[in-house]
Amino acid sequence: MKKIIILTALVSAMSLPALAQSSATDAAVVKVEQDNAKIKHENHEIKQDAKEVSSDKRALTEERKERNLIQAKEDKAVKTGDTEKAANLEQRREHEQKEVNEDRKELNTDKAELHKDKAKRSRTKQKRNKDAAKIQ
Repeated sequence: MKKIIILTALVSAMSLPALAQSSATDAAVVKVEQDNAKIKHENHEIKQDAKEVSSDKRALTEERKERNLIQAKEDKAVKTGDTEKAANLEQRREHEQKEVNEDRKELNTDKAELHKDKAKRSRTKQKRNKDAAKIQ
């Protein structure tokens, strides 16, 4: 009976390192899966940010077109000597210029956010690759 208990204990002790290595591998696989999910989420954020940047570019272009059209009308009014109309157009143009400035700031903010998200995704990919190397 004592021999059976001792042999069982020996076999258990020999298989213990294999179990520890198996659980470490399982933990590394879980980390890689979590990193992959995080990368997928970050890819979605990057796509959304890219759409925002594109939308902001279009809005900025439209605001600039409006401002330039008002500027042309203002110049024409000045040439014809209609100072009252020119003054009204100048106020409208200044308002449009403020909108252009706001759109440009928003565009720059969105570009910075896009850049940060890409850097964050890159760091996550590096972490995932390190975790994946531990599996092998």
